[in-house]
Parts: sequence; structure tokens; C-alpha cells
Amino acid sequence: MKWINETWFLKDLFFPVIDILIVAYLIYKVYSIIEETRAIQALKGLLLLLLMTFLANIFYLETLSWLLKRVLGVAAIALIVLFQPELRRVLMKMGQGKWFSFYFREEKDHILSVAEAADLMSKRKIGALIVFEKDVGLKNYIETGTRLDSELSYELILSIFSKGAPLHDGAMILQHNQVIAAGCFLPLTERSDIKKSLGTRHRAAIGLSEETDAVILIISEETGAVSLAIDGKLRYDLNKEKLTETLSKVLLKKAKRTRRVS
Repeated sequence: MKWINETWFLKDLFFPVIDILIVAYLIYKVYSIIEETRAIQALKGLLLLLLMTFLANIFYLETLSWLLKRVLGVAAIALIVLFQPELRRVLMKMGQGKWFSFYFREEKDHILSVAEAADLMSKRKIGALIVFEKDVGLKNYIETGTRLDSELSYELILSIFSKGAPLHDGAMILQHNQVIAAGCFLPLTERSDIKKSLGTRHRAAIGLSEETDAVILIISEETGAVSLAIDGKLRYDLNKEKLTETLSKVLLKKAKRTRRVS
């Protein structure tokens, strides 16, 4: 009798839950791989068509339902033809067994890009302010700058902060591997114990780190010193290796935690 009850539990409850979790994870991983490609817009369009078909069936809109089903049939074939590179990318990630490390590796690559750019700007004494968003959203500050929604790269960082560039004086705000906005204004700290030698960039970085959990990278235009503002505290004069180590510790720790939760 006990064996029968355990079998019922596994068959009717435990296995279905595992099945749903595996399917949800696979959908999430496929989406995370293609979300930065042109295929994501087509995917959104396809989902909209599916929703319209579902609603047409519910409300017995027979003509619209018939038309949408024909469109979906053609769209499925068109997507396979048009987005072969994206499909290859998904299959390659599956074949390489990097599904669990893909996000972590991308995050690490972008930290290295920032560290490389910061090292060059430090040597050339190019001022910069780069914000890494964590759990607390930065929408209010993003709206003060110019929206970019561009993939983060070494070249993009240098072009934005090059002397004379229109967005040079503001802050760049990052969300994972995306440059969300640049030329943003940050709140200045009101603390009176800050060194007078520290300029507006440092005060803005400390101010934001006091109000949010963001990590802010500062490069001094006067000295070229690289600093990080974390939790209202300033870690000053970091070399490339120390900067990479610190960013990896505070940002990839969050990435690992997020992956465990998801």
C-alpha cells in the first residue's frame, strides 16, 4: 500500500513538476541566447500572432482564426529560413554544453572590456563615470541621459568618453552587457567628510552608491586614478587587475545568485 502511494506521488505530482521546470528552463535559455539578435523581434511578432489566434478561437471568430492559422503556418517556415544564423547559434551552445556557463561567461567578458577601457582612459587621463546596475532599478537616472540600448564594448566606452564627445561629462549606465544610457546625471552626496580634492564625478558616484546598490566606476580627469564607489564607500586608485577582481567579486556574485534562483 505504501509503495502504491509513493508511486502515485511520483507519477501525478513530482514528475509533472520536474517536467514543467525543465521545459521552462529550456525556454529561458533559448530566449537568453537570441534576445540580443534580430530574431527576438520576429519572436515577439510570432507570440502576438499566437495570442491573437487564441483569442479568436475563444470568441469564435472563425474567419480571423482561419486566416491567422494560415499566416502562422507560413511564418514558421519563414522564420527557419530567415534566422538560420540564430538557430545555429542556439544549437552550437547546446552542443558545446555551455548552457549553464553562457550568461556567466558573457558577464565576465564585459567586465574585462570595461577594465581594458578604464586602463587606457586612466593612462590618457580621460574622465569617466560608469554605473553597473544591480538589484535596485535606475530608471529615474536613466531618463536624465540619452537612451542608447547598445551592446557594451571596449570601443563604445572609449567613443562615449572621448574628450569633446557630447556624452563625455555624464554617467554611462549598464545593465549586464547593455549600455542603457549615457550622459546621465547622478545625485551628489551630502556628506561633509569627503576630501575636497575629490571632484564632481566622485561625489556623484558616492551619492548614487548611498541611495542604491549600484557599483560605480570613476576615472579622474585630473590624476587618471581609477576608483569604485560601493555602498557609500570609495575604493581609490585601483590598477587593472584589482579593478577586474573587485568588479568580478561584486557583480558575478550577483549573477550566480540570480542563476540559482532562476
